[in-house]
Amino acid sequence: MNSSEKLKAIGDIDPKFVESAGNMKRRVLPRLLIAAGAAAAAIGVFFAVRGAMKAHAPEVQAVVTDAPSQVSTEAPAESASPGSAEGRQARLKSAASVTAYLPEVPKSILNSDYHEYMHELLAYANKASQSLEAFYRLSGAELLKSSEPGKNALYSPFNVYMALAMLAETASGNTRAQILDTLGAASISELRDQANTLWLMNYQDNDAVVSVPAASIWLNSPYCPSVDRNVLERLGTLYHVSVFEGDMADPEYSALYRDWLNEQTHDLLSDQVEGKQFDPADLMAMASTLYYRTRWEYEFDKDRSEEGLFHSPDGDEQAVFMHGGANLYYERDGYTAVCKHLKDGSRAWFILPDEGVSLDGLVIDGDWWDMVMELPEEGLVGGAIIHLTLPRVDTEAETDITEALKRMGVTDAFDADSADFSELTGEPGVYVSRANHGVRVKMDEEGIEAASYVELYYAGAAEPTREVDFVLDRPFIFVIQSACGMTPLFAGTVYHTGA
Repeated sequence: MNSSEKLKAIGDIDPKFVESAGNMKRRVLPRLLIAAGAAAAAIGVFFAVRGAMKAHAPEVQAVVTDAPSQVSTEAPAESASPGSAEGRQARLKSAASVTAYLPEVPKSILNSDYHEYMHELLAYANKASQSLEAFYRLSGAELLKSSEPGKNALYSPFNVYMALAMLAETASGNTRAQILDTLGAASISELRDQANTLWLMNYQDNDAVVSVPAASIWLNSPYCPSVDRNVLERLGTLYHVSVFEGDMADPEYSALYRDWLNEQTHDLLSDQVEGKQFDPADLMAMASTLYYRTRWEYEFDKDRSEEGLFHSPDGDEQAVFMHGGANLYYERDGYTAVCKHLKDGSRAWFILPDEGVSLDGLVIDGDWWDMVMELPEEGLVGGAIIHLTLPRVDTEAETDITEALKRMGVTDAFDADSADFSELTGEPGVYVSRANHGVRVKMDEEGIEAASYVELYYAGAAEPTREVDFVLDRPFIFVIQSACGMTPLFAGTVYHTGA
């Protein structure tokens, strides 16, 4: 029985569950979490106006004003140093016209309420699995391509999906239709169900895993009158956003945005966030982030780690190799793969092309996605003892993904003449002007730490029958997959370990 069949066996639920889940008891976005073994992702989505500047735009107050229970009026704590984490949190809370609230979910995976909650989410998530897998295949084929031969490529499937879903909420006409098609949704209501379910599946903060999405809207005050407030409220309901307002020509507003990104990603992206500035011509910005932290189910023994050679395309390089076990082993046409469990039930996949098989060719073919998403019987080698040799990895990549998104089918959004964002604003000439994606991934004996952002200037065992030595000493693919719904949170190609 594959994973889809297992999920179907759980049973279906009313799709209205997603709506009711969104109305659960809410709480303020968690404070900064500091721990080893973490993953974070960030998306910046920027709507740009070209040729539509208003010379004498009136000053306006915060756009969202009818949610008094969510409006933050607290001043920064006097005792908090401006440069401290507490000072940053207080500064952001004071600046937000609306502060994001998140649903309360069971804190312990040992709690029966937690299992009931996840049972219902999984049952609904199965309905969207096929369209989501199609998106993962499409985005993986484009965004895991090496921009240069032999260069690592990294991306966050979850964040690219959520960024495009938010983009669809602001679009109309053919611009929206292209995004829906790319995301595998037949309608905007279906997309809302899928996106809300995906968000809820990956919002966990308990004793096994921290996986916290967040989102924000950054309004450029000269253009606030043209922004449809109903769209902002809808984004707030579906994506739990914080709302900020300011002049994008003001360096302090850009500094506040950098503070928000660093706060939500726990400073894992600070080198890439440093220096980010709003363009005064931008209409508004949306940002989505994901923080994720968990450890291996069975950690690598540090005493067994040793130096060795990793065979990169540019020649052998020194690396530190970790030795341990894994849970599943696959042999398929052109590659082998192992799956190693993380403490919360999430999975890390490592996919090694056969000798002579191109890693980029394997990426484009995408056959391995059905293995990652479905756990099919085809190629699964049962009863194997797996000796996994994995290099410590510290790798990062920053790529312009504009052309990749266009090849995925999102074209009109980037064309000033064709883009239709009339759902958001009556201003002419609104389009997505630029799209960048940056990722950093670290793997060590304890767990995984990663960070990413996307800027769319608008992201019982039988006796063993064999033993397998799975040695990742040459370029490979990895996928980090959440426990609930098997959402791919991060994926990448490793040509160089960087550690």
